Amino acid sequence: MTTTLKQVNLALQTELPGIKLVKGKGYYWVWSDDDKLQDQLAGLYSTTIGVYHVSQQTVEQWIDDVKRVLTDWERSLYDRKPVIVRG
Repeated sequence: MTTTLKQVNLALQTELPGIKLVKGKGYYWVWSDDDKLQDQLAGLYSTTIGVYHVSQQTVEQWIDDVKRVLTDWERSLYDRKPVIVRG
C-alpha cells in the first residue's frame, strides 16, 4: 500500500496532536496551525525532512522522522549554552 500525506497526518494527530506534515518542493516540513505550537516550531534549528515523495517511507518512518525533528530541539538547547574556558 502506498503511503499518502493524508495517512501520515492522521497518524500524527493521534501521536502528536496539533502537528502536521506539509509538502515542500523536494522535501516536507513539520507545521502546526496552533500559534503556540508554531512558535515553538519556529525556534527549531530545522523542521524539514529531506524526502522527495511521501510514498518513499511508511507512516511509521514519517512519525519517527517528525519525532526526530522535534527532539533535535532538545539537543540544540545544549549547543546554545555558553562554553566556559578556565585558564
